Amino acid sequence: MKVQTALLARYAEVEPQGGLLNVTGGGINVFGVRALPVDVPIAFVIQIVFEEAEANVEHTISLLVRDPQLQLVGAPVNTTFTPRFGEFHTPGWRGIFSITGGIVLPVQAAGPHSLGIQLDRAEAGDIPFQVLLAET
Repeated sequence: MKVQTALLARYAEVEPQGGLLNVTGGGINVFGVRALPVDVPIAFVIQIVFEEAEANVEHTISLLVRDPQLQLVGAPVNTTFTPRFGEFHTPGWRGIFSITGGIVLPVQAAGPHSLGIQLDRAEAGDIPFQVLLAET
């Protein structure tokens, strides 16, 4: 199982029947703020590729916000998911499972940050983003 696509967005949803992703403002990676600390609410998209042996098994995804020193900020967000193949799955072919949702990025300092992604407690990727403080 691996992360194929991961991004922040203004809005994101997955169509329940077919898994079609609908994303608005995808790829946002710079946030301008007037004061710190600040909570930045944002949507996320994570698309996972999985093998046949990983289907129909519950897995855990964790999202961890890291500050400019790569220290964890706030509590990790954990959720479980069970990837499944659709009725038109070709044997031997990998599946794609998409997860969307909202998260609040707790920002305490300006600079580069990342939203770390763990699958079943193993590092699987990250979404880098920058926070810029407006000059007063």
